[in-house]
Amino acid sequence: MEILRDRAVVEVAGKDKTSFLQGIITNDINLLESKKCLFSLILTPQGKFLYEVFLFLSEEGDLYMDCFSEKAEELIAYLSKYKLRADVEFLLNKKLKIYWSKDNHQHLCEYVDPRMTDVGYRGVIEQEEVMRDYNGYNEVLCELSIPNCHYDMNPEKSFPLEYGMDHLNAISFTKGCFIGQELTARMKHRMVVRKSLYKVVFDSADLKIEDPIIYHNGQKLGEIIAKEGKFAIAKLRDEEYEAAKQDSDSFSVDNHRVMIEIPKWKI
Repeated sequence: MEILRDRAVVEVAGKDKTSFLQGIITNDINLLESKKCLFSLILTPQGKFLYEVFLFLSEEGDLYMDCFSEKAEELIAYLSKYKLRADVEFLLNKKLKIYWSKDNHQHLCEYVDPRMTDVGYRGVIEQEEVMRDYNGYNEVLCELSIPNCHYDMNPEKSFPLEYGMDHLNAISFTKGCFIGQELTARMKHRMVVRKSLYKVVFDSADLKIEDPIIYHNGQKLGEIIAKEGKFAIAKLRDEEYEAAKQDSDSFSVDNHRVMIEIPKWKI
């Protein structure tokens, strides 16, 4: 079990909380009735990444947002400016902590990670005095090629489909309007996404995130966006990668030979 110290918990209250969030987030909040935990984004009107949140229900039915702690106050201010006369309030709950675990603890308030079951479990506790039997959340994300959004995506610049957010259960294309919905849907249905994420496996533990370019016979194909242990995530131009793969399977970063694989969630 690992406390995710860069996460914060925001309580969402008020009779209009569900309808209000439905018009803001990329996912369908009504899915909480069956899934209990939901992964979603909040986008700019131009369809670019702004915030990442996990929404979950407590055992008593209270609604909470699990968000990036450094952006928690900013997120509350952002949401508040949209509420107008809606009966909805946002309160940062400093007593609650988010944790991650590879194993299920049935006596705790936790949920299967909504992005991909292989990630493990995500939960909430009131204190940090819990046994930490594992410390590898970021490495698991890298091994699965799942971006840790607020580190690996650029606010107001990154398009979510280039980071696999449609495959990782962050976006509903059937629920109706949300902020940034029009451009996101257009990119999806017109298939204009030309870059996507790939898994990188390497032998050298000295490979640095500062070595950003994946090379194929000297050709630049993309960049490393995250690295943990022997795994990294690369963002590559799809057509050029496919063409390079047909020619040769030899890829390197700063003269370190690497293997490139399609993420499991993309297959």
